[in-house]
Amino acid sequence: MYIDNSYGLKAIPDGYKQIFQNKFTSNISKNQILKMKEENVLTDRDLEIAIFLFEFRFATLEQIYQYLKLKGILTQKKVVENEEVRETSINSIKGRLDKLVINRVLNKFSLSLYNTDKIQSDSLIFYCLDLGGKFLLSHYSNKDVYDWYTSVNLKTSSLISKDIAATQFYLKLLEQSNDKLKYFITYPLRKFNKTSIVPTFEFCLMNNGMPNYFLVEVVRDCDVILEFPQKVEKLEMLLNTNSWKKYYYGNNNPPILFILAENDLVALDVGRVIANTTSIDRFRITTDEKINGNLTTAFMKYLKEEDMLKLMKLNIF
Repeated sequence: MYIDNSYGLKAIPDGYKQIFQNKFTSNISKNQILKMKEENVLTDRDLEIAIFLFEFRFATLEQIYQYLKLKGILTQKKVVENEEVRETSINSIKGRLDKLVINRVLNKFSLSLYNTDKIQSDSLIFYCLDLGGKFLLSHYSNKDVYDWYTSVNLKTSSLISKDIAATQFYLKLLEQSNDKLKYFITYPLRKFNKTSIVPTFEFCLMNNGMPNYFLVEVVRDCDVILEFPQKVEKLEMLLNTNSWKKYYYGNNNPPILFILAENDLVALDVGRVIANTTSIDRFRITTDEKINGNLTTAFMKYLKEEDMLKLMKLNIF
């Protein structure tokens, strides 16, 4: 059993194994990669794809296509009656990604319940950076790749699912609030009072010249009972003391906590946990499905007395 390409971006359960196209190896020629870039065999668009995967770890073909389109660097396209033919463009990008995998700039994998050495033809494919991509970025970008190793690509399927959700949220911000987006960071390390916490991601939106900060935790059904209560306890220590001021400047208010839940049932459970075990009051909850719409109307407030979630409009986007 494996995740096929009809699965979409739904939450992936734990227990699936990564089936990589190429085995990771250090036997990749740095000089050859740099020569390919100098001779334009590797293009600026290829470099942009490598940067994207360095920052977000994993992405599907659809997500990479959307990213290139939103960034205005999707140059290979066909037009029929002044309308872009989306399938042709995606096929073109897929072919290019496959070449980057062959040249070891990228790698790709599928997810299967069983160990196998072959990716099935209809598998949902996830792309990630390979060692050649690190060489490319080390000479043609300002990204700090010194501490990057191919081992960062090795993860259990439930964590890959969270990474894909973070990527999807970022793409929605690019689509809807690109002019406001100041930064977006996955897995930022935050330390306070000898305690460390790593939210799934954080971002900053500018509004009337003032930065507005948001911490986001992606929560799956398997997290609700144990992992999430432990994490939200640390988040409370960060957000409800002056500790947040060490990292977030220019605003007198602490960051708002967003929860990106697997579905409405998980969202309700998360609301109960936060309201009943912490004093955090600046939080909103959304789901994987809701962020595919307009972010302004995608978030819910947990009403403790009614024990329910209510959609609330957020004009910050």
